[in-house]
Amino acid sequence: MVTREAAGTIYTHAGPEIGVASTKAFTCQLTALFILAMYLGQERKVLDGPRLRGLIQELHRIPGKLETVLSNDAMYESLARDLYHASDALYLGRGIHFPMPSKARSS
Repeated sequence: MVTREAAGTIYTHAGPEIGVASTKAFTCQLTALFILAMYLGQERKVLDGPRLRGLIQELHRIPGKLETVLSNDAMYESLARDLYHASDALYLGRGIHFPMPSKARSS
């Protein structure tokens, strides 16, 4: 098992992978990395208490923000209808997701 060979591990407990491009696992990994970064910032004394608490509060606000985004079903349904017959798709990261690779899919 890879975890036995590694010097350190972070278990995300995201559950089993259902699809190749698992948003759930990706989001869980980003969250774990964010928490690790906060820990390292605190240990290295570059992240003070008030800033750390603010970041944790923002992390706790994510479910509510996702709920707001996902409550706009009509917009996503309309977008899905527009894209239903597309044979290719290109996903580009922007902002903090800039380094994410582009992907294309043909049907």
